[in-house]
This record gives sequence, structure tokens and C-alpha cells, in this order.
Amino acid sequence: MSSAPRPLSSRLRTLLIVPMLVVVGVAATGQPGLAADPSGERVAHPGNDVPPLPEVQSVVTLANGPRYETAKDGTLYSPLDEPDFIRGHDNGQSTLYDNGKGLRFSYWSFGDTFLTRPNGDGDSFLANTGAGTTDLDMGDSISDWDYDGGEGGPREFIDLNAEEQAWNDEHADTDPDADGCQPGPGVTWMACGDEYAIWGGSIVADPDRKRILAFYALITRYHALKAGCTQDDIDNRNEACREWLFDGVGTGVAVWTEGKKDGNGWARQTVAHPTDPDIPTAIWPTDGVPSTPDARYDTAMVVDHGYLYAYGCYGFLASECRLARVPLSPAEAVWDRASWRFFAGDDRDRARCRHLWSADLECAVPLPAGTKPDGTPDTLSGGAAGTSVYWNPRLRVFMSIYSVPLSNDIHYRVAYRPEGPWSQAKLLGVALPAVGEGLGSISYAGFVHPEYAERGGLVQYITYAHTSGFLKSDFPVMKVTFADPRGH
Repeated sequence: MSSAPRPLSSRLRTLLIVPMLVVVGVAATGQPGLAADPSGERVAHPGNDVPPLPEVQSVVTLANGPRYETAKDGTLYSPLDEPDFIRGHDNGQSTLYDNGKGLRFSYWSFGDTFLTRPNGDGDSFLANTGAGTTDLDMGDSISDWDYDGGEGGPREFIDLNAEEQAWNDEHADTDPDADGCQPGPGVTWMACGDEYAIWGGSIVADPDRKRILAFYALITRYHALKAGCTQDDIDNRNEACREWLFDGVGTGVAVWTEGKKDGNGWARQTVAHPTDPDIPTAIWPTDGVPSTPDARYDTAMVVDHGYLYAYGCYGFLASECRLARVPLSPAEAVWDRASWRFFAGDDRDRARCRHLWSADLECAVPLPAGTKPDGTPDTLSGGAAGTSVYWNPRLRVFMSIYSVPLSNDIHYRVAYRPEGPWSQAKLLGVALPAVGEGLGSISYAGFVHPEYAERGGLVQYITYAHTSGFLKSDFPVMKVTFADPRGH
């Protein structure tokens, strides 16, 4: 059952009702067909061609916004200028929606969000938030954020459905003012407080069908007995022995649809031909075992020539990426599991995997990406909390940009086609260290925002999630300028 959708905020609704007098020209985006520079059109290349890595001319951490912060290493920087009710959040993927009739905005999908004050529902912690902005100049930060949630917002832009919410209500603490978690009827003390939640993920504009696709992760947050604790700790309800963990349930898609006068809000889709009928909203269900990687295609998304391409980089270190695609038309194909196809590679077993794009998930192969230092073949890798893949019209390549897991390094690779072959990775820049020590000093979720590109794609802006204090974080802005291969 889909939850009731919420409309986009009033400022963006106004654009739907009163179109701009002048339609703004389309800027360089992650969709090749929308590139402003006509010289950036795709050209044919032999199947084994790997583009040379574009030269990086400069990398600058911006310190020219309306507010200034000092990083752990002493660097002065200006994070995104977010509303004062945002204490911190992560993810931060975005997409440009442009219907060619005056409705043009960037929409951002965020994950766990801490608020400086409770919203109208009394919540100060949200599993996801979404916001639009018509400010398409990141050179001086971004203002004019419109968060979903209406009066008293922000609220989660992707909601739990009725069954999930009922399960949460059943497992909620029945007496929050008492010490420890007080379970309701039929719920064990160990399961008290367990809950479903939804994290925001990749987001893709599809203006030809007047919609935006927001991919999300349905997860469970649950309690487990800490190592060294015993049954006595359970019997005595020793809260110090309850460990707070999370695990994925599945990846689904919510859709915002442009209406004649108003946005129809976000609605989660029920999957046709699901892999696991017990999870009707999951295109990519998980196996329920936290220690094993799940075959899900939600690491990165890019639209090219009528297809949505989705990268699946399994496992915590995302060391091998595979590729799936689905046609954007008919509109329902995206949430029809049977419509998806998987790249099987030229070296596939043709007796089993007859087609290059196979309906069989088991035919998917890691995407080739140059060679390792020892001369052995390498494969495309993904980033910590996701990857950006987009078409750069000026450089005439697909580019992958991502935060290297367990590192503050941000890498990039290039290819002529979504499936590659991809180049070797190279250092693009280094994120500011977070406030913690060891792994706690690692920033993550590095994403590029092609709708803010300048000079046809030579200048790109990258943000990443950066912890700046207790339950507090921000998004530093990295401005990257690539050398013009044409010498201009």
C-alpha cells in the first residue's frame, strides 16, 4: 500500500501554475540529450576503446559562501547554505528537472536528517528528507531551499506504508518517560524499539514523462545482544547490552509526477513481477543476512538514449560494479522487475547468456576498468554510500566520481559508454577530514551535481557528507576544473 503523497513546496508549485515568461536555456546535465554544447554529442567508438583520463586543472574547496567553517585540519570552507532547521544529514544526490516550459529546478535527496528543532509532528530525527531549489549557481553556495513537508516541515518525502508504520507502532516504546524501552503486548524486550526506516538514494529526472524517480533503501533498525552479554542481561533488561544495528530490506522507487496545476507528490511504487513477493515495493530485495552482499542496483544511476542505467556495486567496499538497464518507456517499466536487463559482457558463456543484455541476473559481470599495477585486469569500483555517473558534454565521456571507501580520497574514471570499458581510477581531490579519530575522520558520499556545471562541463561541483560535530554535519563544496582538451 503506497503512502499518501505530499506535494512539492509552494514556491515550486508556483512555477507549475505560472510558467516563466522566458524559458531558461538547458544547461549541461547528466543526460546526453540535454547537453547545451552541441559538440558534446555521442560519437561511435570501438568496443574496447578506453578514453584518456581528462587532465584536472584545479581543485578548490570553496570558502566564499554566506557562512564560514573551520575543518579539523584548519581549512576554512563554506558548506552549502542550508536552512537553520537542518542540523545535519548525508547522501545529498541531486537531479535537474526541466520540462522546457519554464519549470526548472534541482531536487536533492538526503538520508538520515537531524533537525535543530522538532517539526510539526514533534520529530527531530528523520530517515530521509527532500528539497528543491531554483538556485542553480553553486559558485556562491545554494540558497532558496524548499523542503518537502508543508507547514510545520520538513517531513520525510518518502513515507513508510501503512503496514510498515503499524509494525513500528507495535514495536515502539510504550512509556518513553520510563528508564529503558517498555515493550508492548507480544513484543520482546530485545525487539522493543525496532523499526522500519527509508533512506533517500539516487534520484533521476525524467521530464519526457513529467516525473522524477527517487530510489530509496527500505531498512530495519533493530537491537541485538552485545558480545559478552548473557541471558541474565536479557532477563534483567540491561539496556547497556542492547546493540543498535541496521540491515537492508530492499531497494524501491518513489515517483513525483508533474500535474496540470500542481505536483502530485511522491508515491512509492508496487513492483510488478517482484523477485520476493513478500516485499512488494522492492525492485532489489536483500537476502536478510547482514554479512553477505546483496545483488542490488542502486549505487549510481544515469539516463542515456531512452534507458535508465543502474550500477550495482555489491558489498561494503563496493569493489566490483555490475550494470543493469531498463527502458524509461512505458513509464511503468522501471518498477517492473521483468523489464530489467543485465550487462553480460562480450566474453559471456553464450550457451547460458545468449544476449549481451540478459534477463538473467546471474549473467551480470563486473565491468572492465583498465589494468591493475601488476598488469591484471581491473574492474569498475563504487564509492562509499554511492557513486555519481554522468555524461560530460565538453569532455565527451561518461564520468564516474566517488568517495573511496575508508578514505577521504575522491576518485574519477571515464568511459565512452555506460558499460565501459572504464579507465583506471585517478585521484580527483581529497575531502576535508571529519571531526572524529580513525575511521571517524572519514568523510563520505561524494557526489557530483552536473546541473551546476559551467563551461559546458569543464567546471563541476562536488559535495560530500562531512561530520562537523555531535549529530552535526554539513556539505563542503569542491570545485573541479578540467583542462579543455581543445585548448580553449
